[in-house]
This record gives sequence, C-alpha cells and structure tokens, in this order.
Amino acid sequence: MTTKLTTDAVPAPDVVRCAYMEIQVTNLQAAREFYVDILGLVVTAEEDKTLYLRSMEEFIHHNLVLREGPVAAVAAFAFRVRTPEDVDRAEAYFKALGCRTERRVNGFAKGIGDAVRVEDPLGFPYEFFYDVQHVERLAWRYDLYTPGALVRLDHFNQITPDVPRAVEYIQGLGFRVTEDIRDEDGVVYAAWMRRKATVHDTAMTGGAGPRMHHIAFATHEKHNILAICDKLGALRKSDVIERGPGRHGVSNAFYLYLRDPDGHRVEIYTQDYYTGDPDNPTVTWDVHDNQRRDWWGNPVVPSWYTGRLVGAGSRWAAAAGHRAQCAQRNGRHHRRRRFFLYPRGRYGKRFQTWQYAVNAAARAAPAPMRRLENAMPHFYAECTDNIRREADLPTLFAKVNEALAATGIFPLAGVRSRAIWLDTWQMADGKQDYAFVHMTLKIGHGRSLESRQQVGEMLFTLIKEHFAALMAQRYLALSFTMEELDPVLNYKQNNVHALFNKA
Repeated sequence: MTTKLTTDAVPAPDVVRCAYMEIQVTNLQAAREFYVDILGLVVTAEEDKTLYLRSMEEFIHHNLVLREGPVAAVAAFAFRVRTPEDVDRAEAYFKALGCRTERRVNGFAKGIGDAVRVEDPLGFPYEFFYDVQHVERLAWRYDLYTPGALVRLDHFNQITPDVPRAVEYIQGLGFRVTEDIRDEDGVVYAAWMRRKATVHDTAMTGGAGPRMHHIAFATHEKHNILAICDKLGALRKSDVIERGPGRHGVSNAFYLYLRDPDGHRVEIYTQDYYTGDPDNPTVTWDVHDNQRRDWWGNPVVPSWYTGRLVGAGSRWAAAAGHRAQCAQRNGRHHRRRRFFLYPRGRYGKRFQTWQYAVNAAARAAPAPMRRLENAMPHFYAECTDNIRREADLPTLFAKVNEALAATGIFPLAGVRSRAIWLDTWQMADGKQDYAFVHMTLKIGHGRSLESRQQVGEMLFTLIKEHFAALMAQRYLALSFTMEELDPVLNYKQNNVHALFNKA
C-alpha cells in the first residue's frame, strides 16, 4: 500500500458524487428479499448471481450491485466523475500515488462504461467512471412507491485507523469537510466530506480498517423511516434494526440503521442540509459531546464499532475466506494481501461482522486517538482446567482483540490477552462438575464512563455468545470485570508500539 496521499504531479479527477457500491453477498435470494422486497429498491437488471438495483429518483443504471460469492464483503465504492477525461485523470493520479489500478473500457459492472478501479492509499477499493447507461427515473411513478421509498443513494461511511491522514487524502481529491469531531487538542476523530451539495458523499471515522461502516440511502420524510420500522415489525423482522430511529447531531439528519442478512450495515437517511456555497462553514463537534452521534443523547450500541471489511471481488474473497477459516481453526492472526476481505463472525445479530484477522492497514497507521496511547487494554481469563479444550480461549481472545481494536479508542499494539488455567479450585458445594471463567479487562486511565460502559457491554455480550453452547451442556459460571489502572502507579516499557506506529 502506498504511503503517498496526494500529488501535484497530475491533476485529480473531478468527482461529481458517490454513485454506487458493489457488495458481495453469500445468499443472493436472501439479499434480494431484504433490499427489494423490504426496502423497495428497484431491480434494473438481473444476471446469474448478480442483481443491479437503483433508487426511485435515480437515472443511472444502478446504485447497488449485489454479487453472490463465498464471503460477504465490499468490492467497490464507485464515484461518478464530470467528464470522460476525468477517468484518464483518475488512472494517472492514482498511478502517480503508487496505487494499484485496473482499467476496463467496458466497465466492471453492467450498465457502466469505461472505468478505473484503484486500491487507494488507505486500502479502499475505489472506482471512477463517467459513461453510464441511462434508465427511467421513477420519481413520478407513484404506482410503484412503497412505504418508506428510497429515492437516492446519499453517502458512504468508511472506517480507517488514521482519520487525519484520510482527510488529507480525500481533500486531495477535491472533497470539502462539512463537519468533523475533534478533541481539545484538535485531533480529528471523524470527518464528513462532500462533492455534491449535501453534508457528505463519504465520511471517515476512526477504527481498525479499511472497512465499510455503512451505505446510506435517502428517503423524503421522517415518516418514511417509521413506515420501514412498522413494515419490519409486521414481518417479524425487527431484529434487523440495529440503531434508531433517531436524529443525528452531526448532519442533523433523521436516521435508521439496519443490517442485511450478511451483516452489511444500511442507513436510511433524511433531511440533512444544503452545503453547496464555496464558503460553507465547517461544523466541529467536541468528541465528548454525547449529542454528536444522537441529538437526543441516546448511547451508541456496542455493535456500532464493527464494520464490513473491503475487497476486490470473488477471486480475492475465496482465498481470504479460506485463510480466515484456517486462522480460526489454528487460533492465529493472519496478515492479508491485496484488498482485505474477512468472513462474518458468530457472536450474535448485534455483532455479526467481527473480523478475525488484523489487516495490514491497521498495522501500518497509528490509531486516531493519539492522546490515549496509555489506555492499553489487557484481557485476562482465569479458567478452571476441566474445560480447557471446550472453552476455546484462543478463539475468544481473537474475538476480544479485534473487537477492542475495532472501537478505535485503543492503540492496536496495546491490546493483549492471556489465559490463567486453574488446576485447583473450589466452587459451591463441590458436588457437581462445576466450571467457571472469570475475565478481567484492565485499561489505562482516561476513558469516559460512557465509553467504558459501552466497551464492557460489548465484550460481555461477546463473551456470553462465545460460551453459550458450553453453558447449555454443563454447569458454568461466567463473570467479567473492568478495571481502570492508576495513572501514576502503573509502569511499563516495550518496543512493540513503535512497530505499529510507523507511518
């Protein structure tokens, strides 16, 4: 992956807007039921194992491509550029940055002409195109509208380990920051950036990446979001609602977050504001303001800190899926090559997308919250020796490490887990083959009570899901405690952090 973020050697392409996303799904029929039957996206075309979908007011061929494959992943974030020559500029620009590029005159997807895909400096697969097949804009086809009709693709949201670095890169592509989140030292935790005259075409938020946090479709009114909730309730599918409905502080938009059958996160979004003037001011939020994410002050659900890893398509996905399965069997972390694709996890509907392996991009860049470098999380598990094999602690530790890294509030090099096996213990009356696991997370001083509570709830949910099958088979006691280390009486020295903090 290149370390260059911008270049003056060649001009950047003139990006018009976010245009479509291509995702890989493991069951195309289940994905169709979610996106078409429930959300009401329109099928523009259908091929073997591929669906092309669009929103009601769209006139280009599609806003979403669903391809069936072995691993759920994101294949491309696609942007439309202003002229055919801008496709040439995109290719030249990313080659000048040292990025991997691929050009296809006939496009990467049906309905798209000459296009270039790149692995950008952050590790994301971006596509740039101009030529596209026009289709009927269905804005006036009220006979086709469903409750909660989705009218356009609004934005992407991406997760990356170093937000300031990401902002510099995206600004080099001509994007403007409309809103951001900073701490008192000016460190940027998240930024919303636009080309069209809305709050954003994409956002960069801090965490282990590169990952897709969500894709967002706009609807006209708040009551459309409520109609979607009612429809999901009537279908007995309300468990796909992850967060909301609510109102964001950032963007001022009304929102609802859903998870598709593969765990891809979809936002339904409405009523943000106009940003098209050249002197539109940037709105900055304090990272400690609990109204930044939700204007009503509702806490973010723990699964919010997970996302979908990104990749280039099925031939990488198949290999990545195989390696991830090997990693899970062996209890090891594996480094990925090319684009990064990871399988979904198994610890509950609210945590469907933990990624087992730590990817190279997260290793290459420092975590966004630099001032909290001392907030190291150490995870201990004291476990009775009679469940040594069944407890499968290597897999639990892999889940814990990745979940902690994915929050974006702990430096990756500081996340470490260890097991303490107990060959002597006494529990209750001693008349049964009792077992217990007592787990402790020790973290450095500096996190807010809200952040600690969210992390604690997230980890205990993960822990309960991990041990659910074993608890159904035997007597088992689980306990979990979080401890905050004294900021003065806590001494350490290591040379690991420098490895992870290399630029």
